[in-house]
Amino acid sequence: MHFKFVICTVFLSMACISMGCNALSMSVSPDVIEDGDEIEITIEDLPDGASFAILVESQIGVERGERFVYEVQEFALPVSLSGGWIFASTKNTAFSTLSTALDGRTINVGGPSEDGVFTFTQQMDIPAGTYPSLKLEGKALPESSEIIAQMRLSGEKTGPEDSTISFQINGVKRGSSTIEVVVDDKTVLSETIPIGGGIPEEPTTEPTDVPTTEKPSGNQGSSGPSGSSGTSGNTSPQNGEVTATETVTTTPGVDEVWSEDRLVRLEGPGLEGVGLVKVESGNIPDGWMPLGDAISITPEGHRFQEPVQLIFILPEDEAVSQATVFIAVLNGETWEILPSTLQNGSAVTEITGAGIYRLMRFAEGGATTAPTTTATTLPQTTQTPLGPACLIASVVLSFVLLRGRE
Repeated sequence: MHFKFVICTVFLSMACISMGCNALSMSVSPDVIEDGDEIEITIEDLPDGASFAILVESQIGVERGERFVYEVQEFALPVSLSGGWIFASTKNTAFSTLSTALDGRTINVGGPSEDGVFTFTQQMDIPAGTYPSLKLEGKALPESSEIIAQMRLSGEKTGPEDSTISFQINGVKRGSSTIEVVVDDKTVLSETIPIGGGIPEEPTTEPTDVPTTEKPSGNQGSSGPSGSSGTSGNTSPQNGEVTATETVTTTPGVDEVWSEDRLVRLEGPGLEGVGLVKVESGNIPDGWMPLGDAISITPEGHRFQEPVQLIFILPEDEAVSQATVFIAVLNGETWEILPSTLQNGSAVTEITGAGIYRLMRFAEGGATTAPTTTATTLPQTTQTPLGPACLIASVVLSFVLLRGRE
């Protein structure tokens, strides 16, 4: 009997191991914090290769139309996330700016919100490490007394099975923060932590759609099924978000600011708070053709510490065109050409301050009036009368010769 009991115990133990009795578990602490306090997420038995996403969403009480600065500091990530995304958004804002540095890459983007919503999405590998700051700042809408700020990191996990993610939240005097973790399409952790006593009423705004997380396949970045914040495992960005097909790489200490459509960017130092915004513009000179929208660099009147590069990505059909392409600046009511060079499918110039800029090209040579008139008229004027005259002269000469022989 004792032998049978031992055999049964061994069998059950082996069955438990094969079925994965060491189940994934996560917990977050503390239950309540003040502005600037640290939050810890304890993770146990998270296997390599799992699709992993962590979302930090904060509800922030503000005065109507007030400026805000929301910052996740000292974000300690003990695992690496490959083939994933960084996502950030604000809701109920007039404009917002995201600034951070991940793996030596500086990200500094911003501009006016669309219908109160600002979003940014960038595909990139996120290595393990401690990131000093992920900052969102801007201005609340005049009719809004609270804003929603989201930051999300996702990708395929590699690293220790047991670990602790920790970070501090700054810029929330009263509000709350929801921590959500999704692993392989399943929400394994979702906790809301009051900050500074919280906001009395429950939030009534729906969360902004964010890119979800799935294991990378052969076609990374392809669109997948849509989902709401933190409830799906798909890594693709949702409609209406700012996306990129390549990882942004910069020299340490050099910032980048991108336009919403990712076709124009600034590179250089001291770009914090600078934005690129599409604007309407006219007065295009005769013989010039605009390539894309005009871009306003904000804030108006801003001067850079030193010259920065303004870069327009050429349309595909223009990247190999022989037509002259250049960048122009609107000076009052007049467009002026800036010294521009073509580099790797982009037009590049240096600027020293804010203004309205546009990528242009001269019209093709065959479309201008003067060359066309000269090329077509002169040959017709000199050659057309000669044909009939020569024919008549030949006939007369032949007749005279024949008469002479008679």
